[in-house]
Amino acid sequence: RKFAGIKNAVDRSSVSPPYLWSATNIDCDNDGMLSRRDGIGAITNWTTGYHSAWTTADGSVFLIISQDSLLASTSAPFGSSSLLLSNLNPTLTMDYVEVNRDIYYTNGQVYGFIIRDSLTLGTWPAITATNGIRMRPGRLIAYYNGRIYTAIGGTIYYSMPFDFGR
Repeated sequence: RKFAGIKNAVDRSSVSPPYLWSATNIDCDNDGMLSRRDGIGAITNWTTGYHSAWTTADGSVFLIISQDSLLASTSAPFGSSSLLLSNLNPTLTMDYVEVNRDIYYTNGQVYGFIIRDSLTLGTWPAITATNGIRMRPGRLIAYYNGRIYTAIGGTIYYSMPFDFGR
C-alpha cells in the first residue's frame, strides 16, 4: 500500500492507512513506499557476543549487550564504555525505551532503568503491601500515555501511571 503522508492535525486514533500520524527514521521513495532509514555508519571491529545495540534519539548515549553485560557509551561510534549491569543471560536480547531522559530496559528476566544524565542504574522505591507489586519484565518494552508496557509471550503488563516501577 502506498504511503499518502503524515496526518497529525487530527486525533491519533482517527488516522488509518495510507496515512501515518508520526514516523521516525523512515524514508519514502517516489512510489510512496516506506523503508527503514539507514544508520549513520557501521561499527567496526565487533566480535561475536554483541547484540541489542540501541541509541537515544539524539545519538548521545549508546547501549549494547556484550556477552552477559550491559555497556554504555557516550561516544559514537561505540568507544570507551562503562559497565552498567552484568550476569545477564547472554542469549536474551534487550529492548529499550527512553522516557523523560531516563532509559528503561527489559529482556524477559530483568526490568530496570538508567539515569541518562549520569549513566547509572536507577533504583526503585520499596514495594509495600499497600502500594502494589513490582512491574514485570518482558521481551518488548514501550511507553504510551504515561505508562510503560512490557510484553512476554501473549501477556502484556503495564505500569501504574507515571510510576514505572509498579
